[in-house]
Amino acid sequence: MSIAPDIDAITAKEDVAPSLPIKVCMHVLGVACTEVRVMRGAAALVDAGFTVSIVDVESELTQDVEENIHDVSVKHVKMSDSFLSLRFKQRTFSNVVRLFVRSFIALMRTPADIYHAHNVAALPACYIAARLRRKPLIFEAHELPLSDLHPSEMGRSRRFMNKILTMLVPLMVAYCAGVISVSPPIVEEMRKRYSLTEVTLLRNIPLYQAISKSDRLRQHLGLGSNVRIAL
Repeated sequence: MSIAPDIDAITAKEDVAPSLPIKVCMHVLGVACTEVRVMRGAAALVDAGFTVSIVDVESELTQDVEENIHDVSVKHVKMSDSFLSLRFKQRTFSNVVRLFVRSFIALMRTPADIYHAHNVAALPACYIAARLRRKPLIFEAHELPLSDLHPSEMGRSRRFMNKILTMLVPLMVAYCAGVISVSPPIVEEMRKRYSLTEVTLLRNIPLYQAISKSDRLRQHLGLGSNVRIAL
């Protein structure tokens, strides 16, 4: 099982000038700077020579429309605080459609050679943008798609959206040039559920850092060096 998608293979079919950096546009339905996995992936692509943009969702009164975070261009889709405070499965159909339209417009206004959707909620807008622009699409599932949706907990409009997503997700995933997920069980389940020959495993593990041992915690608590501490 591979550890990262073959970007060269994905872009081989694209008419991208070799002297120019490949532009990757990510989309996440959340605040990008608080999404550690998203920012870590964007930073890794920047280090590898890619130009990276992220279209995220922010409240109406916080950030500017666009900002630069560690050489990553982050473009904010403005939504109200009340909308952001709701879980995805609690949002009404009209609000989800409004978010989809705003996200899609932001994606279409962002130059990209590759679109990258983080989680199933960001997939529809990325899918349509990629199809219209005839660009590759990467889908990264931070969890098993639609696994947190329970019909008994939904209203009528949410059940309707769930049925639509259940029908559309396999079609959208089948178009993807690469699919990524976070753990071996999810990788295997996605391969079976969506008849995928390959799902890339990219574990949600931070880089190893060697930490020097010290007695600072014991000293702060007034404990002897022989006292064992369990966290």
